[in-house]
Amino acid sequence: MNRRGRRPLPAARHLPLRQRLSPEHPRYLDILAAHDRALAAGEHGYLDPSTGAFVFTALGLWERGHCCDTGCRHCPYRSGPRAARDEPGSDVEGGDDPG
Repeated sequence: MNRRGRRPLPAARHLPLRQRLSPEHPRYLDILAAHDRALAAGEHGYLDPSTGAFVFTALGLWERGHCCDTGCRHCPYRSGPRAARDEPGSDVEGGDDPG
């Protein structure tokens, strides 16, 4: 459980939405590295190395406790924009409730 009493963010939900960040993006690996550094530090966001924009991490969104339905790059939920991530073979578990 994290500090808010919710279960930890599942590792399968660390990767960004394919529709929000294509693996073909020229800075894809740099962006993933920035996200991973922020996750490792327990931070709720990072600066996108491509645009300089603040981007919420999957952890920050997970600790929010619900999907805001705005299409966040790292949304860890399965409803709203996150539903598009549910592809065959995905090991992402069901349900929006992180706790």
